[in-house]
Amino acid sequence: MAQFSVNGLDDVMNLFDSLADMPNEVIEEMLLAEGNIIAKEQRRAAEEMLRGKYYKGGVANSVTVGKPMITYDGGEIEVAFKGTQHGNRLAEIAFVNQYGARGNPGRPFIDVANARGEDAAAEAAADIHEKWLDSHE
Repeated sequence: MAQFSVNGLDDVMNLFDSLADMPNEVIEEMLLAEGNIIAKEQRRAAEEMLRGKYYKGGVANSVTVGKPMITYDGGEIEVAFKGTQHGNRLAEIAFVNQYGARGNPGRPFIDVANARGEDAAAEAAADIHEKWLDSHE
């Protein structure tokens, strides 16, 4: 997770001023970097954990990263499962695999992937943020 270090109230105020001045393009770049890392980990976890008689690789291949959206409290990006297979939406297939169904235990590949990619995603966003800060000093 990104960490900020300041000494005194003036440094805190300067940090918040610099964050408020950050252009939307930088926030979008940070979100996209995070989303790409999480999507890569979700693909990898799906390939590793969803093996079986009926699995055709559709869930891993369907992971997509949406467009970054700026919100009131920062921003968000969607990492989702797009498409259909076996007559069902791949998002539904991913959900059943994640949480299980009657008689079938869950295989929490999304949780595993998100945990694996969390630090790398935060670090990638922090690197982009630091580059932007350095360019404004």
